[in-house]
Amino acid sequence: LEQKRGAYHTSDAGHLKLQGIPCFDALITPQGKPFTVMLADQFTINWDTNTLSLEFDNTDKEGAGAGRTKRSEVVSDLEELHIVADYSSVEIFIKDSSLSFTTRYYPDQYWVDFVGDPTSVLKLWELNCTQPQ
Repeated sequence: LEQKRGAYHTSDAGHLKLQGIPCFDALITPQGKPFTVMLADQFTINWDTNTLSLEFDNTDKEGAGAGRTKRSEVVSDLEELHIVADYSSVEIFIKDSSLSFTTRYYPDQYWVDFVGDPTSVLKLWELNCTQPQ
């Protein structure tokens, strides 16, 4: 995965918004504080210091979630979250845990918006990937 990394971005005072990036590798260090990551205005990853949830905002069959709604798990001690996304999938891994999430998503446009506490850090690398035909 590291061999496919391109441009590097990091959050500033707990915020980072990037447009036009379908494929990325991101590491979030929340410092025990809640955060939210929105992907393409249609998929939200949220941690409230006790629960990690993934939610599709548009649950229509034609929307990015293709009929899926919300999944959540109790995660009370989150040291680091790893997100890998491409044109049609998102994978989420929790450091030092066997818990992971994988989902398909089909957005019309691609962007990432991270909002967290100023002490939280998001490191994001654009990935070199090919759009499926």
